[in-house]
Amino acid sequence: MIGGCTGINQDVIPYAMVYSKDRGGLLKGINLVGLERRGHTKDAVMKLQQFVRETMLNPVGNFKDNITQSTAHSELIDEVRQFLNLNHKHGILKDTDDKKP
Repeated sequence: MIGGCTGINQDVIPYAMVYSKDRGGLLKGINLVGLERRGHTKDAVMKLQQFVRETMLNPVGNFKDNITQSTAHSELIDEVRQFLNLNHKHGILKDTDDKKP
């Protein structure tokens, strides 16, 4: 889900929530309610949320290494991982500004 009037200059992962703040689109997390409404179990949604937090929102180390080394698996995670492994001309939106001044 992308907020209205949000400028996006990078590719956005499936199921993401993106909002606009000053410098364009910022990844805030995943669309928990939308995924549950589409019939995904709470457990599957929570696993995806944890994967996105660990690899994209609060990563430790290199982004690509985090994706490769993560052992988390589910249908949703595998779909996001497959998207991340594609060649993205403009890069992937993976930042949040919570820690930035």
